Amino acid sequence: MKALPCLLLLLAASTAQAEIYQWKDEKGRIHFGEEVPAKYQKAAKPVTPGPLNTMPAQKGDAQPVPNDAPESSGPAPGDPARDARAGTPEDVCREQMARYQASQACFARYRNANGSVRPQGFQECEPVAQPTDCKIVTN
Repeated sequence: MKALPCLLLLLAASTAQAEIYQWKDEKGRIHFGEEVPAKYQKAAKPVTPGPLNTMPAQKGDAQPVPNDAPESSGPAPGDPARDARAGTPEDVCREQMARYQASQACFARYRNANGSVRPQGFQECEPVAQPTDCKIVTN
C-alpha cells in the first residue's frame, strides 16, 4: 500500500517534465506545444520555460498591516460621519465619478488595441471601481 503514493508521485513528476517545443508554420505564425506536427519536426526547437510567478507586486496590491497599526485612517465610505463631511449625496457621487474618470484616463494611456492593459498601467494608475449607487450623470 505504501507503493501507491510513491507511484502517484512519480507519475506526477514525469508529466510535469513534458518537453515544450516551438515551431513556425508556413504563414509565419509561431506555435508552442508538446507534440509537433510531422511537417514541422525538423524546424521545431525545445523551449525552456522561465521561472513562474515572478511578476512584481502591483500598485494597489494588498500589503500586510502590522498588528499595532490602526485598521483604517477614517470612516469607511457609506459611514454617516464621512458622508456628513463630504457634503450632499450628489457631491459624494461627483467626487466618486471624478476619481473613476481620472482612473480610466490614466489606464487609457496603457491600454492595448485588444483592450488589455500593460503592466505599467497598474504601477502608475489607481484602479477605481465605477460607482454603482450614483444616480447622476456627469459629462
